[in-house]
Amino acid sequence: MRTKSSFIFLIIVLGFGFCTQAWAQTHPDYEPAFSLTEFFADGELPSSYSAGEIFKLGLLYSECTPGSETWNRCTADFKKIKTYVTSAEMLALSDEERGRAILKYLYRDYLKKYSLNQTRLDTALKTGSYNCVSSAILYLAAAKAAGLDVRGQRTT
Repeated sequence: MRTKSSFIFLIIVLGFGFCTQAWAQTHPDYEPAFSLTEFFADGELPSSYSAGEIFKLGLLYSECTPGSETWNRCTADFKKIKTYVTSAEMLALSDEERGRAILKYLYRDYLKKYSLNQTRLDTALKTGSYNCVSSAILYLAAAKAAGLDVRGQRTT
């Protein structure tokens, strides 16, 4: 009986180790590897952020290196998004209609499959896999680029 219990305990420990390793590979660190004050030219954090700043901060928190291939690909994707959301057709819509149209566009062209643990903005753009964090950052940046008054909301 003791051998069976030891074996089950070993499987649990190994499973936990595997899960924590998998978690570390799919989630950015809680503490960023950069300083926000270094990101802004004057070293001061603004009270509000532009669409481009929101997008770049999303990439930084996704642990993308500025100037890397991934960074440049994501920046090109966001340029396409900004072009679409600032088109004459989009800007002719009411704020509410524009907000809904942006969300519909992002789900049609970028956000394809919900994944509970997928918080990275770069992965959402590359694979379409997203969760509430990555999709909210993308929507926030796109809606702000379209001139909507949007802001993030901290939740538990």
